[in-house]
Amino acid sequence: NSGDYIQAVLDRNVAENISRVLYPNDNFFEGKELRLRQEYFMCAATLQDIIRRYKASRFGSREAVRTTFDSLPDKVAIQLNDTHPALAIPELLRILLDVEGVPYDRAWDLVTRCCAYTNHTVLPEALERWPCSMLEHVLPRHMQLIYHINFLHLQEVQKRWPGDMGRMRSMSLIEEEGEKRVNMANLCVVGSHAVNGVAAIHSDILKATVFRDFYEMWPEKFQNKTNGITPRRWCVQPGAGRPHLREDRRRVDYAPGEAAGIEALGAGPGLPARRDEGETGEQAKAGGADRARHGRARQRRVAVRRAGEAHPRVQAPAAQHPARHHAVQPHQARPHRALHAAHRHAGWQGGARLLHRQADHRARLRSRQH
Repeated sequence: NSGDYIQAVLDRNVAENISRVLYPNDNFFEGKELRLRQEYFMCAATLQDIIRRYKASRFGSREAVRTTFDSLPDKVAIQLNDTHPALAIPELLRILLDVEGVPYDRAWDLVTRCCAYTNHTVLPEALERWPCSMLEHVLPRHMQLIYHINFLHLQEVQKRWPGDMGRMRSMSLIEEEGEKRVNMANLCVVGSHAVNGVAAIHSDILKATVFRDFYEMWPEKFQNKTNGITPRRWCVQPGAGRPHLREDRRRVDYAPGEAAGIEALGAGPGLPARRDEGETGEQAKAGGADRARHGRARQRRVAVRRAGEAHPRVQAPAAQHPARHHAVQPHQARPHRALHAAHRHAGWQGGARLLHRQADHRARLRSRQH
């Protein structure tokens, strides 16, 4: 109420921009800072909810029951999907240290056991790097923790490879060349108990190039999780009603490089090579049973059946009784004399000349009257 209304509205708009602008242009300082604030906002909100739910007695409760964090890694798994949520590592460490009063060594152990990192790119220039000056301005406490994490991490590197400055430079969380920046990918590797790519060849490239030094230091951390469909589940799940096909035709071992064995499913006795070649009576019956089974499962999950079979109470009144539906009737134009009579009748009443549809409507009304 002091009269500075413009500044009051400006402050509100700046705060709301965190959730108003998606993927701001980070080619300039303001956009980059907004993106940093957005990433921290999402991480902080998520972690506070995780800690609240961990401490609560039951889902939805706000009453804290657990007072220690010994079982936190058994109850919580935080998957860092690329480097965008990397700030979750120092944020979780900050919560455990500053809010919950956990000693540093114990807190760092909990952080690394809870977090895992999924990498999506093999291009080093595509991995996030934040200027240290910006982090010191926006998140000073987190930058302090990152410096401390890096200090302890480089001590371990020095013990493993004494005097190897090249490894220390490549494995450091802080890049010293030019403007000092935080390498968020290195932070994710150091602060996680598992690191994976999304394809076998991708994971091999990470171990051979991008994170080679980290792989040599912690080979047990690196693994692969193929981002795609499991062929065995894809083939077997729809065929629960076809045991003879599942046992005889789908017994395929999908070792690395052997997924081509799925081609054997396309031909053979009792199974058409192509879908359009038709099915035998037994196969059609089994297929119908499979479709019905999956339909019942879908109905249990989402309470919706097939189109036209949904519960009438959630439909518009006209769709409540499918048996009463009528086909849309084609438009039937009136005879020319009926339209002429409608135009004449309108003229007698002193009205303007009718449009075609207006004349047709009046002709239909006149035919009903007569």
